[in-house]
Amino acid sequence: MYFVKLKGKDWSSARQDALHVLSALKMKDKKKVRAHKLMASDKRKLSFGISIMGDPKVIILDEPTARMDHESAKLVQNLLVVSY
Repeated sequence: MYFVKLKGKDWSSARQDALHVLSALKMKDKKKVRAHKLMASDKRKLSFGISIMGDPKVIILDEPTARMDHESAKLVQNLLVVSY
């Protein structure tokens, strides 16, 4: 929610956006886990999720699915196609 708030959104839309991205990336069960305690694949999904929150106009990605398991990579690819 912090990163969406940085992009100028209000708290309620930040919360909705964060919950939507967590749900889309199948990370709802990790919502209270600190980032440094996540597994590497989940850290990559979190980083991607942060980049797409707040309706950005431009996203520059360099191999966003590198070293992700197949299921996580597919989630990221589907989210990119649906969002943009």
